[in-house]
Amino acid sequence: MEKVFLISYSEIGLKGENRPFFEKTLVKNIKKSLNKFNNLTVERTHGRIYVKVEGDADEVTDSLSKVFGIAHICPALTTELDLEQINKAALDLLKEYGNYSGKTFK
Repeated sequence: MEKVFLISYSEIGLKGENRPFFEKTLVKNIKKSLNKFNNLTVERTHGRIYVKVEGDADEVTDSLSKVFGIAHICPALTTELDLEQINKAALDLLKEYGNYSGKTFK
């Protein structure tokens, strides 16, 4: 599993023929805002931007929140396309961030 940030953007996705220009500019600004972090990878695909970076999630989110054009920042995990691994990742997240007792899942 690898921690990533899923970036959604707003109105730049509606710009028609100029859309690639605006997306590339957004990626450039994301990289610039995160230049103090290690192992930065930014990938643009299908109306979303994925950021892989080493660093404290709160610090990364704070830096990304100052970039013009970003609508949402969602911390996420990548897994293989395997139901067992997806279940394990979900349970690990519940244990780390939630109040999961192991008895029920709602």
